[in-house]
Amino acid sequence: MGGRGPAPKPAATRVRRNRTSGARTLESDATASVPTLPDRYDIRTRNWWEAVKASPMADEYTGSDWQGLLAVAALLELWWFTADPKALAEWRVQCREYGLTPIARRSLAWEIRGAEGTSAPARKTRRSGASVLSVLTGKPSA
Repeated sequence: MGGRGPAPKPAATRVRRNRTSGARTLESDATASVPTLPDRYDIRTRNWWEAVKASPMADEYTGSDWQGLLAVAALLELWWFTADPKALAEWRVQCREYGLTPIARRSLAWEIRGAEGTSAPARKTRRSGASVLSVLTGKPSA
């Protein structure tokens, strides 16, 4: 009665319990084209869209993902013109769904080389004149 519990099962009979049942690898839609935003969209929404298109995550998106991202852009546009907190809250949720935040990328096991605490050289500190407001307004601070 050593109290140490049962002996481990032989390696050949062990069953992994952390595996997703039915997990499949799908083929990428390499021909997916990136849609363009409507001309009437605000420059801040357009800047966000360009940043998404230029991001390393863009290579992972399929045609249907880009269509969904159009809806995310519409939420951002709605926020700029109505200041509706529900639009901003949903935009933030959808950004996470598409891996557009550092935490979302970690949960998707996506890593950007040289970012998010990897072994990249240290970044320069922000200019003293920069502000969070410049991000919200789309204009550099004075």
